[in-house]
Amino acid sequence: SPHTSHPGLGGGAGVIKGMLKREDKNHRNFKPPPAKYWWPTLFEGVVHSEILDKHIELICTKRGIRLVDEAAGFDKYLLTTPVNEVYATGLLRIKRELLLALADKERFTTVAGGKSAVYDKYQQWAVSGEEADWHGLTLDEAKRKQARIETEQVESETVPDKLRYRKELVEMLRSGKMEELDLELAAERGLEEKGGFHGMLGGISKVFKK
Repeated sequence: SPHTSHPGLGGGAGVIKGMLKREDKNHRNFKPPPAKYWWPTLFEGVVHSEILDKHIELICTKRGIRLVDEAAGFDKYLLTTPVNEVYATGLLRIKRELLLALADKERFTTVAGGKSAVYDKYQQWAVSGEEADWHGLTLDEAKRKQARIETEQVESETVPDKLRYRKELVEMLRSGKMEELDLELAAERGLEEKGGFHGMLGGISKVFKK
């Protein structure tokens, strides 16, 4: 099948590997037939992106250019063609840029120097920035991105001991439990200082109170 990492506008066309048919002979030949590669005819071309407002140089095939013409534009071709039919990681990268641009509606306002008519033309394909950011990633890139998100989430949920103890102290002060704690500590110190028989009795009574 065509190579999925084709960087240009191939329109699904790519290098195809096969084998040549042997000539029919009287004796069987157990050697594998010679390999054959079929290469598409490639040429350099330039396409224009209205959303990104720039020209892009690409390696193209005639089929790719025809598909863009049938879609009435390069941007519309990428936005309307399913991922499995785009069949090129380079084009999926550009599609990711298109979706990220559409996710930022403010960039198309006249104040930001954009063209509101361009956004109105393609707004039906706009998605959230979070969804657009996942588009066009390879499997390894998606795994690394997910691992980074999970790590940041764990770090954000982890509260340092200093902040946790400070929060508990503030809550104790507000509820008045701090004063009760001070009285209990003072009573315990008093029993320890008495020592001897009275201190022992005080310790025993404290145990039975529990």
